[in-house]
Amino acid sequence: MCGWILLTLKILRRRITETPPETSLTTESIIALTTACISTTYFTWGDEYYQQIHGLPMGSPLSPILTEIYMTHFEQQALTTSPIQPICWYRKVDDTFVILKQDQDPTLLLQHLNQQHPRVQFTIETEKDNQLPFLDVLVCRNSANRIQTSVYRKPTHTDQYIHFNSNHPLRTKTGIISTLTKRAINLSFADPKPEIAYLRQVFTHLNNYPAKLVDKVIASIESIDCNCGQSDVGETSRPINTRIKEQKTSTIKSDSKSAISDHIINCPNHIINWDNVQILANNQHDFTKRKLTEAFVLQASNTSQASIEHCLIASQGELHHR
Repeated sequence: MCGWILLTLKILRRRITETPPETSLTTESIIALTTACISTTYFTWGDEYYQQIHGLPMGSPLSPILTEIYMTHFEQQALTTSPIQPICWYRKVDDTFVILKQDQDPTLLLQHLNQQHPRVQFTIETEKDNQLPFLDVLVCRNSANRIQTSVYRKPTHTDQYIHFNSNHPLRTKTGIISTLTKRAINLSFADPKPEIAYLRQVFTHLNNYPAKLVDKVIASIESIDCNCGQSDVGETSRPINTRIKEQKTSTIKSDSKSAISDHIINCPNHIINWDNVQILANNQHDFTKRKLTEAFVLQASNTSQASIEHCLIASQGELHHR
């Protein structure tokens, strides 16, 4: 068993001791079972038997967990001893988004990282034209040095999804539409309507989905904007026009029956843009699903974007992707 796996088991033992899991198994039993699962990595090729001596077995449910444990330890050690301290460091599996100060040389950080372990080697991609792709997000820096995001597709992307005539459950097909629509809403810094229109074109023309089905799945969560830049996101089971009428009435009466009404009471000079109400999701008849979608959109728009944007403004640095 290679060294980094032994180190990972040692870290796992420490974490179990510090935070005991809800199980009747002892720490020694958990470590013994884990060791047995990752050490029996025998396979055949032709008439020969082999054993994997480096890394973890592909397809094992333990592999990504143990890899994450090791990489977390790797990052802590590498960044603690690094001659360059990044402003931001966000990692998703094996892709990392890093922001450095403008006077810091990213190649020094890259060299330091690649000296930590011979089998953990990083490559680097820096921003070009004030933008940098990270996973399926295109991160752009505008003239005000603020981050804007949109959906990113690789040049080799074909827009081919499960064809409507394929032998898959309908819920699987509608789930793809729903997922990509939510991605468009969450990643689009600007109006998501162009991206949603693009998805409608992709599904109806390239994947043979009925237009009525696509329109039914795509976007009853509405977003109402104020001229101060803030937005109110809420859910409703009633028609959108009825919902807007109720919001207007509440605002006029200043009855504090809605967040918009409270906003205008506190900021009487602000103007609500009633003509630019965005439907973010629709045809969700289940109350729980609507509330979950509402919470998801609120978190994505108010928490994640705000924290990343603040990080860039504070650093006035460069974007780097490893």
